[in-house]
Amino acid sequence: MNLDEKLSGYLKEVNKVFPELRRASALSMYSGDYPTSGKIELGNQSIAFKNKFNYQGDIIHYTSFNSLLNILDTYELRMYNCNNLNDRKEIGYAQKELGIKMTEKEITDQQQNYFVFSASEYDSINRNDDFNLWRLYGENGNGVGIVFEVTNISDTWFNVFYGKVNYGLESGAARELIEFVKLHQEYNDRFKLFENIPSIIPVIALHFKNPIWSIEKEVRFIAYCPFDKYQLKSEYNTSANPFLSDTIKHTINRNGKQTAYLRLPLNIQKKREEISKVIGDKYGCNYIQSIPHLKMKKLIMGHNISPDVLSKIESILEYKVYDELGYKIQIEYSSYRDMV
Repeated sequence: MNLDEKLSGYLKEVNKVFPELRRASALSMYSGDYPTSGKIELGNQSIAFKNKFNYQGDIIHYTSFNSLLNILDTYELRMYNCNNLNDRKEIGYAQKELGIKMTEKEITDQQQNYFVFSASEYDSINRNDDFNLWRLYGENGNGVGIVFEVTNISDTWFNVFYGKVNYGLESGAARELIEFVKLHQEYNDRFKLFENIPSIIPVIALHFKNPIWSIEKEVRFIAYCPFDKYQLKSEYNTSANPFLSDTIKHTINRNGKQTAYLRLPLNIQKKREEISKVIGDKYGCNYIQSIPHLKMKKLIMGHNISPDVLSKIESILEYKVYDELGYKIQIEYSSYRDMV
């Protein structure tokens, strides 16, 4: 069979789990009469993923006061690559538990080229901020919790994935995804179709963690943006998000390890206006719709933050942030303020 025939057969199998998946691109270097394998990417991956990991609620990101000031100063969030993950074993966990076959090089590439922004589930009505998460990520109550609303969960995102993390393999979604990985690997072992790993598979892996982390109730955004590790520049890739690829930066984390990050803007309207001046309104709108739009809904002050610090934050919001973002941000104290 040639590549096209093999790919048609493959899609027929995996569409049992992900009916949305389509062919996107196939690059093949072959020496015979026709190609039989290649580097293949699948279309509609973000849509397929969203339908399995669907989460519609608000999210909360616990962080330090200094990190909040950086966010308010730049109007952007940072999506760090997997070299910056707190749990260095989590990639190995999913690889083992889901039965994903990856070489050492493929694992290294995943750590480099997949970028993550993490938050936790949050109920704005019941104000269910979590004391343990304040301890772990909110400077022991001296930090802040930023509550976001995702205002454009849609099918226009291009290879940016968003969903709840699965802890263990017991959920119905987990069983379906294990079935997808099994179908993919069995088909590829038999027909030698893929010379690469489609980007949806590492993303699936990054949405599974050991049950000991279930306290986090984590929700993740993941983007695939490969870059040259020597020149530190984005590589052209049809599966990379075009907007985010242009924002890549590099730094050294607090453990002394080189890491990279993408810049996800919060001032969406301003960005749309800037882009539209260059490429026109229609294309500018489509371009900005390819990424998630996060609205800062409220800031929750840690239970140990003083009224003086709160006053300073209110000043920053009043004189700097409101005009740039185009909306006001509610401020309140943690629900634990009167308990500790």
